[in-house]
Amino acid sequence: MARSHAHKHTHTRVHTHRVQAQYNARTEAISDRNSELHRITEQLAEMKSIMDSHSTNIADATPVVSAC
Repeated sequence: MARSHAHKHTHTRVHTHRVQAQYNARTEAISDRNSELHRITEQLAEMKSIMDSHSTNIADATPVVSAC
């Protein structure tokens, strides 16, 4: 009886460690993806700012008048 209890305890402990390792790996993967998303979001914001600036400069330009 004691051996069965010890076996169940060992099995539970091994399973718990396996689940914890999977959780840690997945949490790290999520963190990496969140960091990548943050980096891309910052790049897009910078590109949008540049595009908005170009758009404003074009709108502020004096129209070219043809001498034809």
